[in-house]
Amino acid sequence: MSADREALLARLAGLERENRALQAKIRLLDEGRAKQERIADTHRRLLRCVNRDYEESLAVIERQHADALRLTAELTRYRNELQDLVAERSAALHQANERLRNLSLKILAAQETERRWLSMELHDGVLQSLAAVHIFLQTELQGLASRLPEQSFDKLRLAARTVGEVMRDMREVVASLRPPMLDDVGLEAALRALVKKCLLPCPAIRARISIEVGDTGLHEEQKIICYRILQEALSNAARHSRARNLCVEVSRDSGGLAVRVQDDGVGFDPAASRLEGVGIESMRERVRLLGGSFQLEAAPGRGVRLSAFLPCAVTPEES
Repeated sequence: MSADREALLARLAGLERENRALQAKIRLLDEGRAKQERIADTHRRLLRCVNRDYEESLAVIERQHADALRLTAELTRYRNELQDLVAERSAALHQANERLRNLSLKILAAQETERRWLSMELHDGVLQSLAAVHIFLQTELQGLASRLPEQSFDKLRLAARTVGEVMRDMREVVASLRPPMLDDVGLEAALRALVKKCLLPCPAIRARISIEVGDTGLHEEQKIICYRILQEALSNAARHSRARNLCVEVSRDSGGLAVRVQDDGVGFDPAASRLEGVGIESMRERVRLLGGSFQLEAAPGRGVRLSAFLPCAVTPEES
């Protein structure tokens, strides 16, 4: 009995140890399960935070996208309105420029008409009267040469010479107002005569001349501006260029008249204080009003090159 009892006690002691070991394992398992629950709970909280931040970020992005769409729509509307306004103002500016151009052409035409009338009045009135006085004085000088005292005769001769000089000056004024050769012999012959006249005081200049324009189908403004451009260019070359060679070309095609004058003289610096001159600037403006092009190229020691194109003139619209 005692042996059975000891064996039973020993077995109970072993079961007790096993029970304590199992309880220890159960505690470890409970602790592990608690840790897992805490970790899972932490994960769930983190996931909820992430989801909340994602939803907030998504809402912000959606609001920003909506704002961007709204701003884009407004900018598009503003751009379209601005484009319409620019187009409207551009059209109005173009119409104003056309009206100004037409008015300027009318003014130029009126100026040329007035200059022609004044030229004819001076030629047919004042010049004829001066010519009559000059002829009278010359006739009287011949008849009174032996009857007048020498002092009186010298005064009369001085008066006749003065009248002759006034007549020459008056002819220059008449020619500057309206070149008579334009009406008498036409543009091409007038240009050739102009070249010969301007270069006569400069025998050292070797000139190459090419003028082929004809006289039919040209507008009055084309003729007078072409003549004035060549007159100003040749005058400047004769007075200032000190050139040895000069090229003058005036040609015509279906689009208009082309003028080119080039020399190998001393030239000048366009950027310096020296001005091109009122005559050149006036011609530049007239060419612009005709819708043409005007270019003046110059450099010290490299001569001067002037080129202009005069398109078929547009008749100014009637008011």
